[in-house]
Amino acid sequence: MITAFGTSSSSATLPVTIRCVTENNKVDRRVAQFCLPIGATCNMDGSALYIGVVVIFLANLENMSLTFGEIILTALVAIFVSAGSSGIPSAGLSYTILCLEAVGVPTRFIGLIFAIDWIVDRIQTVNNVMGDAYGAGMINHVSTDLNQLLDDHETERDKNGTAKGNHFRAGENSTTCSTTRF
Repeated sequence: MITAFGTSSSSATLPVTIRCVTENNKVDRRVAQFCLPIGATCNMDGSALYIGVVVIFLANLENMSLTFGEIILTALVAIFVSAGSSGIPSAGLSYTILCLEAVGVPTRFIGLIFAIDWIVDRIQTVNNVMGDAYGAGMINHVSTDLNQLLDDHETERDKNGTAKGNHFRAGENSTTCSTTRF
């Protein structure tokens, strides 16, 4: 979480997050290496919450009353643009302007948001990385039986000697691969 706060980038924290999730939380490495990169690129829940709050705040500052449809539109636009934004620091700020324009809120007070965005962006990143770690933990919990079954099957195949050398393991140099396994 400290790395996420310091870098303000979900992508920059990925190696540290994978290490912490696998070592400290005992999540299977295969699950962590699958879930966390997906979360670092698609799971921007902190940005989505931030964009929605900023649009409602600036609408209230302008003495505008948003209709139920405009609030739903704000939520949908915030979710879609935040999922499309990558782990770039302060990327949500430009998407906030897009969302403001979508519901017709003037952008003349956006300078207020610029002033506090640097600290809020760091908190969003911590929220995003924490959500990615929780997601990896939940997937690991659900797939524990499957992972154990795969490990038992691989151990049994290695004991029998029937499958040696014809599958690829990450980190090994093998030129004879009939199936690819990670």
